[in-house]
Order: sequence, then structure tokens, then C-alpha cells
Amino acid sequence: MNRIIIFFCITISMWGCNSTPSATQGPNKRKNSDVGSVYYDVIIQSNKPKDDWEQIAIEKLDRDKLVQQLFKQIIDNKLRIEDFYEETKIPVAEFKKKISNGEIDPNKITKLQFEEVWNTQQVPIQKRIKSIVFAENAYDHLGKKMGYKPLFICYY
Repeated sequence: MNRIIIFFCITISMWGCNSTPSATQGPNKRKNSDVGSVYYDVIIQSNKPKDDWEQIAIEKLDRDKLVQQLFKQIIDNKLRIEDFYEETKIPVAEFKKKISNGEIDPNKITKLQFEEVWNTQQVPIQKRIKSIVFAENAYDHLGKKMGYKPLFICYY
């Protein structure tokens, strides 16, 4: 019975991780510009060595440096961060605590989801990042990868 409950909980959370939040979520979330916002996922650490497409996409990326610099901006209080599910602000002190107790591990960040606003009034098109969701791999109770688990979102 416990396995069924655990499986159900994991399935529900994975479904939430793989879907794009609606435009009506939260008072400041997912607002549209002239042409709307664009959301896209970027795998920044592949666990599929035989997937040529994924390997080529990240071959020139210094994942560790990227995550380190983004975390530094958060710790330096340059970015506002929120819990992905609760949509509540995470103070920098709490963020540091989550890192020190292993709840958030920079080495486990494998995917980022960007929200961009495009300004098509200018040539070339101007893009601005509004937010980044940080995610890590999510596994079922047998250790099989099921998708990604969003950890937190930072706003620019």
C-alpha cells in the first residue's frame, strides 16, 4: 500500500514538473508582453552519453561555472528567488542553509527553464530573461529517472 501511495505522489509531482505553468499562475507570474513570453528548457548536464543531439547542445557549456555564477548572484542578493511550489520568497540566509544541509546541491542542477520576453519592435529582436527555474533529476522509488524536479525560481 505504501508503494502505491509513494508512486502516486511521485507521478503527480513529475506531471507537474513536466507541464508548463499556466498564464494565470500567481499575481506576477507568466504575464504576457506584446508577443507573449517564451519558455524553454535547457539541459545543462546530460546523463545520456549516447544522445548525440543532447551532447552537441551542451559540449561548449561550462555547467559548473554557469551554476556557480548564478548561485553567486542569488547569494549576493542580486536576484529574487522563490520556492517553485509555494511561490514564497526564499531569503538568502535560508537559501544558504538549504545549500549547506544538501537540500539544494549545485552539483545536481541538471536543467534550467528560462522565461524570456521578446521585443519584436526592434531589429534584431531583443530578448530579455524574466526568470529561471532550477531543476534536478527526479527518480522513482526504484531509482529510475522519471524527469526533473524543480527546486526554485529566480527572477530578474
